[in-house]
Amino acid sequence: MKRVFLVKNHWKRYNLKYKKNNEGNMTKSELVYQLNQTFPEMSLRQVEKVIDSIFGEIVTALGKGYR
Repeated sequence: MKRVFLVKNHWKRYNLKYKKNNEGNMTKSELVYQLNQTFPEMSLRQVEKVIDSIFGEIVTALGKGYR
């Protein structure tokens, strides 16, 4: 499996702001689609795996009491 690594400053080059409504909320599927549009070299499945990994790490950290 090919792994994708993003450098911290790499994100500054992309406008990932998304406003479907006035609140600025986004569903997971909308996030997957938006990131796929920003990184067309990645398939939807690859983008989804990256997002699942990030969310999984956040859930694990919060479960351990980290902020």
